[in-house]
Amino acid sequence: MLTFNIQIALNETFDFLLEHNAPKWVFDNKDHFFSFLAGFSDAEGSIKVYNNLAQYSLGNYNKKLLILIRNNLIKYGINCNKLITDKRKGKKNNQGYVYRDNYSSLRVGSKKELFSLLLELSKYMKHLDKIKDLNIAIENINKRQLK
Repeated sequence: MLTFNIQIALNETFDFLLEHNAPKWVFDNKDHFFSFLAGFSDAEGSIKVYNNLAQYSLGNYNKKLLILIRNNLIKYGINCNKLITDKRKGKKNNQGYVYRDNYSSLRVGSKKELFSLLLELSKYMKHLDKIKDLNIAIENINKRQLK
């Protein structure tokens, strides 16, 4: 089995990533928050249509950060489910990697909440594949709304 370890040196503007925390100012302003969330979603999120239902999910090992994100979504009128935590800590994956922590995910699936979230994220998303998925999800919600 072949395994790779890739490391990247970041300049100081990315210090908050190394600390596994987002700066407080990200959560103090709606535009900053949704801009941050769009970037985080580009990297760690999923916007898909499963069984003809659009869904948003954001997963990460940093449960504390996901709780902050969830609380801010609620603050901005987007209710979402409680976090789901997959107990992975100490287990090995198929490649023999031992998980250092549990994996948590945040999901939004309600039409109203999801539509509001996707509209906010659409202002800031940059990755073409995520933009495409976002538009497919919005189209799915609109079609379901007509029924």
